[in-house]
Amino acid sequence: MIELNKITLKRGDFILNQINFSIKKGEIYLLLGDSGSGKTTILELISGFIKPDSGKIIMNGNDIVRLSPDKRNIAYLPQNMSLFPHLAIKENILYGIKVQGVLLDKHYYNMLISRLEIANILENYPEHISGGQAQRVALARAMIVKPKLLLLDEPFSALHPSLRYELEDLLKSIAPEFNLTILAVSHDIDEALHLSDVISFLYNGEIIQTAKRNEIYFRPRTVVVAKFFGIKNLFDGKITSIDEEKLKIETIFGSIDVKKTYREKEIKFGENIVWGIHSDEVRIIREEHKKIRLNKISGSINQVFLHGQHWNIRLLCESGMLNITIPDFIYKRLNISKKDKMDVELPEERIFIIINPYQ
Repeated sequence: MIELNKITLKRGDFILNQINFSIKKGEIYLLLGDSGSGKTTILELISGFIKPDSGKIIMNGNDIVRLSPDKRNIAYLPQNMSLFPHLAIKENILYGIKVQGVLLDKHYYNMLISRLEIANILENYPEHISGGQAQRVALARAMIVKPKLLLLDEPFSALHPSLRYELEDLLKSIAPEFNLTILAVSHDIDEALHLSDVISFLYNGEIIQTAKRNEIYFRPRTVVVAKFFGIKNLFDGKITSIDEEKLKIETIFGSIDVKKTYREKEIKFGENIVWGIHSDEVRIIREEHKKIRLNKISGSINQVFLHGQHWNIRLLCESGMLNITIPDFIYKRLNISKKDKMDVELPEERIFIIINPYQ
């Protein structure tokens, strides 16, 4: 549907370097990264507000780099929704139709108003509606022109989490109904994982990993991506055995087994890697279940922290520290306290390997 091919742009000291990605029709694609990584700049390039130094932006087979913004049929919803305060809600929504001089599809308009649940505020003015309603109005204004592509620049970031999730769910549900293809940008992990189908991680003007949302979360390719997702269990290791299904890694905790995936096809015997596991993937071995376990690690509880409805546990082992996260009800059921001894298991299928960690 749309493809960015070797896009580069230099702005002062900042460089967008060889940006390549493609979005399929009907997909919700998300650019994830810290502030200053280049996310909004990419939206401005696609919408036509700025031009790249080199590269192509292909939409439905045509390079649109030289097209003016009004010729691209792309809707852009920025962080600042900028509803016109002097216009009623209905006039705000229909503004794009009037500017472009196209006829209003009344059936489409009525369906849009109904699905966004804003029919009862059409005669109001922006100052008299809530933040959540304003977001829905801004979304309706962007969608009324039936764009080929909808660009979202962290549009829900200022909202309370529960309202943000509600609007994200609404957007996901109406996207197929209105044939929407969406490119969103965010620095929020929860928003990225909740909203998107595919994520590209942007770092210092470069895309360093693109994958479906679950894969990028559970199988980060670099230390930078892993740390962004809050993974604290990252350790050096060395490959000591390879077969069709498993790898063995020598680590500070001893030898551990890892289930092999398609990503480890090119890995070599003796290679130095980084391996990791999410803290909530570490399994506590109960006293009554102490049978032979693969990847068993023993230690003593060094620190515990309550974080919302979860407890973060730091397990001090003989040669390193392991981070564990468990729900509050499990913490209470196990009657955990500081300085307790604890045995844990690292499930072989939940361990990920970073082959070129510092590239």
